[in-house]
Amino acid sequence: LGPGFAAMVQGGPFAYITNSGSHDVSVIDTATHTVVATIPVEGSPRGVAVNPTGTRVYVTNSGSDHVSVIDTAKTNKVHAALTQLPLYFIENRGQIDNPNVSYYLKGEETTVYFAPEGVTFALTEAKEPLSSPLSRWSVRLEFVGANLVTPHAEEVTQAKISYFKGPKDQWKTGLRTYSKVVYSNLWPGIDLIYYGKGAQLEYDIVVHPGADPKKMRLAYRGAESVQL
Repeated sequence: LGPGFAAMVQGGPFAYITNSGSHDVSVIDTATHTVVATIPVEGSPRGVAVNPTGTRVYVTNSGSDHVSVIDTAKTNKVHAALTQLPLYFIENRGQIDNPNVSYYLKGEETTVYFAPEGVTFALTEAKEPLSSPLSRWSVRLEFVGANLVTPHAEEVTQAKISYFKGPKDQWKTGLRTYSKVVYSNLWPGIDLIYYGKGAQLEYDIVVHPGADPKKMRLAYRGAESVQL
């Protein structure tokens, strides 16, 4: 089955366990420790969480861009599948080991780090069987001949992220998230703006009047080839 993560409804009788190998969620009666329902979801479910009222269970599916929403009153039914979830750029307040990272974007298999020196794409790939070690590699986008610019974020969202890791004094709670990360005047008169369009990361290059677009140069490190 490849059981992954578990979540419980507070004060309720059930626990929900994701099974990435069989692409479903097991509903466990915590009183009898038996499986009372098996709920099919999108490919390779991983993370699972319950809303504060205990009425919905949210399951992230690494095999797709969907989040399955389970109605806890009908334990054998997926209430909805959420697609094209927005991308959130998270501020770094010390939860990332590299202090040069200003913001990052975290996905299921890819994390993107935004720093003054460039943008790093850290990628992972699951192997079969799922117990095998993950393949990991990174690709770095460098700004050649550019100004050393600390990126800033724009358009704060309502979503907040918290990390409860280690002693309580090391927890990072209520981290703000944003819709855009901007490198202003990266080259003279030229801005680079990253944003999300649905579940896709996109960017715009803004060339202001009088700026020379020939000054823009990008270099990729860690990639064997680049295609447009």
